[in-house]
Amino acid sequence: GSPVMPRRRYEGGGSAGRCHGRKAALAPCSRPVALSPKTVAEQQLNLLELDDALLSVVVSFLCLDGLSALCATQRKISQLARTHDQWRLFVLQMFGVYYEDYMKSIDAKRFASWEDRWRRLFVYIRQVHANVDHHRHRVKRFTGLLRPGVRARRPGGKLSRRQYRGSLELADDCQHFFWENGRYVQVFRISDGALVREMDTKQCFLRYFHRIANMQDKLFVCLNDRVMMWDVHDLEAEGVELPRPPAVPGLPPGKPLELLVHKRKLILFESNCLHVWDIDSLAHQATIHHRKEADDGGSPSNPASHLEVQWMGDHVVTWERGVSKQLKIWDLSGEIVAVLQSPRVLLQLDVARVTWGDCRDLSHFLLASIDSSSTVRIWDTRQNFGEIFSLQESCSEPFDLVLTQDFLATVNDNVAENCLEITFWKLWFHPTNSNTPARDQRVKSKQKIRVLKLADIDSYFASYRNFFNVCSYHKNGLESLHVYRSNSLKKRVFFPPAKHTKFEEWLALQVHAGGDVSVYDFRPDGRPFDALFAVDDATTEAVHPRDHEASNPDSHRMRSSREGHRKSA
Repeated sequence: GSPVMPRRRYEGGGSAGRCHGRKAALAPCSRPVALSPKTVAEQQLNLLELDDALLSVVVSFLCLDGLSALCATQRKISQLARTHDQWRLFVLQMFGVYYEDYMKSIDAKRFASWEDRWRRLFVYIRQVHANVDHHRHRVKRFTGLLRPGVRARRPGGKLSRRQYRGSLELADDCQHFFWENGRYVQVFRISDGALVREMDTKQCFLRYFHRIANMQDKLFVCLNDRVMMWDVHDLEAEGVELPRPPAVPGLPPGKPLELLVHKRKLILFESNCLHVWDIDSLAHQATIHHRKEADDGGSPSNPASHLEVQWMGDHVVTWERGVSKQLKIWDLSGEIVAVLQSPRVLLQLDVARVTWGDCRDLSHFLLASIDSSSTVRIWDTRQNFGEIFSLQESCSEPFDLVLTQDFLATVNDNVAENCLEITFWKLWFHPTNSNTPARDQRVKSKQKIRVLKLADIDSYFASYRNFFNVCSYHKNGLESLHVYRSNSLKKRVFFPPAKHTKFEEWLALQVHAGGDVSVYDFRPDGRPFDALFAVDDATTEAVHPRDHEASNPDSHRMRSSREGHRKSA
């Protein structure tokens, strides 16, 4: 029952039996048999006779319920169960691999003495998701907090009528957020809305795009002609200019579209290329572009077409929407790893990481693309980027594609009804032990589970490991956000229209007209995760009995009903 190996259980009269599994999109093969607390208690004496190395191996085969129950047993076994690396695998498998980067981004020295950090993180995330599901959050409103967007001057000296929109960014530790208004960059503390630092770039930005990115104490800002870095907490430090990328022969200058951080790399996404810098050394490392090759077979290059990018761990996938028939896969040093060919012109691509097999190997991905003929193709990186499945959709105007570990969604632009149609599919990627070919099993097990129609046709979609976001733009320039659970596709949270809306699982930020900011805090007691270091030992021990409740929702409901009964009495 470990996430390190395929989960199977056998039943029947034969020696091998028959393998059963859940029919879910990109889900584990089957559920392991849970080890009850009573069974764990009966086996304590036998476990105590084992040495630490062998006991660690035995614990690695426990499922989540069994490992949680083992944390409340004898002290030696409990200490090993709390600090076991199995908690890390459960976090990465159930909540997303990006938590690995989060744990590396915060103070490593303080974490060195916190041996059960992954167990605490698992319980913490479960509590956050429970708050999202039950609409439990704290709301903070700060009035007139942000500087208003600037108005750039035209060549004649007149002010532009259009006000700069501004960019909003949330820090990795969810303790600060950043705002740029077209010239000034402000750093605020989320707990009380205090202004920590303000930087004057001495430029009025000519056009709007997301210009700020953050990694730990470093804040990067893309100006009109260069990229700068400031230290968030060092108020006296001056900004540092990053080296400018060298010109690529035959590649015209592109328009900047977004500045972001990925895998300790700073990336400037332009209309025809990507510029990559190393965050630690600030050295320029590569320029990635998608040149149309002679044997591509796609449509002639259109100067108005933009480069499309999809991140895939330590790699990046590039293509040109509606132009190219090739998917090019690069590493972050600018070297081509693979080239995938499609018979039709490509429109959209999405990537899902495979974590149900072996969480220690984080380089296994599935790639899904949709072309102009509404055909969905899925490639597997483990099979040398071979095509493993294809699905013929009935989209008259295919618009977008979303692939997660819970579903596959295709988006159709229904011009007749003036709406977007999102069709959700469940697929099966774990063939059973039978003589039927794997491809035939996948075709037979595909299920259309839901069709969602959106009246707001100007919408975009973002998928997390456990949440699916639908953000809609309105004619008045505001945007609203719907948050769905990925496994059930039930709407959990709705954020009303605002100038900016940013949902990052633990927190949600909204920027309103006039510089007002609303903070929706879904964290337990509104406390950051790394702030738990300051909790004394007595409080820390008090958290331990809740571990099993965090993994067993029935026990939580029973406790809640008892508390409700006492309140009514």
